[in-house]
Amino acid sequence: MKGNIERVFELRVPVSRAWRAFTEAKELEAWWAPKVNVYEARTGGSIKYAIPGFGEHTGTVLEIESLRFIRQEEGPGHIPGTTELAITFEEISTGSRIHIVHSGFGDSEKWLGKRESVAQGWSNCIADLALYVETGVRFNRMFTWQWGTGAGFENTLAGPRVVRIDPMGFAERCGLKLGDVVVKAANAPVFDLSDIWLVCREHAPGGETEFVIVRDGKIVHAAARI
Repeated sequence: MKGNIERVFELRVPVSRAWRAFTEAKELEAWWAPKVNVYEARTGGSIKYAIPGFGEHTGTVLEIESLRFIRQEEGPGHIPGTTELAITFEEISTGSRIHIVHSGFGDSEKWLGKRESVAQGWSNCIADLALYVETGVRFNRMFTWQWGTGAGFENTLAGPRVVRIDPMGFAERCGLKLGDVVVKAANAPVFDLSDIWLVCREHAPGGETEFVIVRDGKIVHAAARI
């Protein structure tokens, strides 16, 4: 198994408000998934939600202690296997401290790049969560991609490195290869996966997009239609 994803952050609201955002279906739709059909906040409770492009997902609440702790299992979907979430809530003088641990990531070929993608997704979702509970404004910034790269990336100090290429996807058509480090996409510099996601959100399918990559010590330009 690869390393866990861990996030610790503070919200300027009491734990009771943060708790609702994690345990009520309509609240979860404001920041976690665009459509949450079921969230049963009890041990053994069912979780059902949908993510654009990845269909229906299911999960189970494994353990829950009101206003303090949630442990839940999420089945495969946008992630290729079952993973587990542990969420701890702590009341502090300025509001709430939330500690999230997402575990269960594999190390086989199908998992390559998935952990980095989910980690980036958590950062985006937490921003939407904070905006919602602290201001009351729902504004979805996470699920706004117009297309996908068809590749998996691992963030390195030099930039995102290609670790997986999906058949028939943009990356394959573009000629990307395993080990390539992306330094530019659609005329914008790339430092990490978030920069690639921005390109996927800003540019509509139909046009051609160029990636500039470093391969074997050389700069290589590669382009394909989205």
